[in-house]
Formats: sequence, C-alpha cells, structure tokens
Amino acid sequence: MLFITNIVFLILGCFLDVSTIQLVFVPIVLPVMIKMGIDPVHFGVVIVLNMMIGLSTPPFGMLLFIVTGLSKAKMKDVIRSCCVHRPLHRGPVSHHLHPRPRAVDPKMMGYKPGL
Repeated sequence: MLFITNIVFLILGCFLDVSTIQLVFVPIVLPVMIKMGIDPVHFGVVIVLNMMIGLSTPPFGMLLFIVTGLSKAKMKDVIRSCCVHRPLHRGPVSHHLHPRPRAVDPKMMGYKPGL
C-alpha cells in the first residue's frame, strides 16, 4: 500500500502544487497509513521526497521554471542537469520497502518518546 501511495504522490507532485497536496491529500491518506502500522515520520519523509521529485519533473516542473528564472539558464540545460541526479533520487524513495530500521535509529540513540 505504501508503494502505491508513493507512486500516487509522485504523480500528484508532477501536476499539483505542494501546498495543495499537503492540505487536501495528506489528511486523507495519513489516518489510513497509521491504521496500517506505518510510522507517521516515515510517511512524511516519503511524501516530502515525492513532492520534491514531482516539482522538478516535467510536464509542469515548477522548480524548473524557478531555477531557469534565477540562473538565467536555458530550460534544456536545467532539465539536462536535473536528469543527471535522477538515479540518486531512487535510493531515498525506494526506502519505503523497509520503514522499520529507519524508525528505530532514534530509539537506539536513547530517545524516549513522550518525555
């Protein structure tokens, strides 16, 4: 289920603004993920990464237009430089398969929830 949610938010990130996704879709999906036993922190990290990748992906790619305007570079140069980093995004996004080891790290360092 987290994989499907991952793909849906990646596609939504390509077409919608981040604030729209956060205000409309996250409150709908978050209770379902909590009922399924997914850590809310892990879910938040997955959503933020998907929105970041979606904002830098055509067809709209709002971040592409911002970077093009600020750097005065051509759009094709910005897209080419973003495509170089695409394989690096696969690692953090694919960590949805093993959420538990990442949620255990703070507890291993002595963090006690609820204090």
